[in-house]
Amino acid sequence: GRGRVARGGGLQRRRAACVSRGAPAASTPMKTHRAEVLRNRREMKAREEVLALMDACREVAVSEAVMRFAARLVGASDPSSKSAPAVVKSAIRVGAGVRGAQSLVLAAKSVALLEGRPNASFADVQRVAKPVLRHRLIRSFEGEADGVTADDVVKALIDAVPTVPEKVERAALS
Repeated sequence: GRGRVARGGGLQRRRAACVSRGAPAASTPMKTHRAEVLRNRREMKAREEVLALMDACREVAVSEAVMRFAARLVGASDPSSKSAPAVVKSAIRVGAGVRGAQSLVLAAKSVALLEGRPNASFADVQRVAKPVLRHRLIRSFEGEADGVTADDVVKALIDAVPTVPEKVERAALS
């Protein structure tokens, strides 16, 4: 039906925000009209500011290494992956997908922008990993029965996936 998406063998409701606007407080038609005009101006200004922030966010730089780290985090969330931690293999049925990595990078850029930095870092990706990935992981029956939460899994991913791959560290030491 409308408003539902198929995911992991079942239908789930889409997560979206619903903003409720009540009736104007003014009782006369003229006051109501004035209030509506002012509200529309404020909403338009806020909309323009949000669009400007979205454009600015997309301009924040992200190194190739940070993007690869986000991809490795998402890759390790797949229980069939060699790099998946034990908790992923036992508690997750379906890991995050490509959009998870894209969302990690975009959210990391947002954090950098809010903190006034020109580029996103490994720490930014780690900071946003829980809110970005928690709803993208589908737990297995065993995971649910054992009480393993999606946040537990994301923490394990952050702990298990190094910011710099082992191969790169070895090459740097050689």
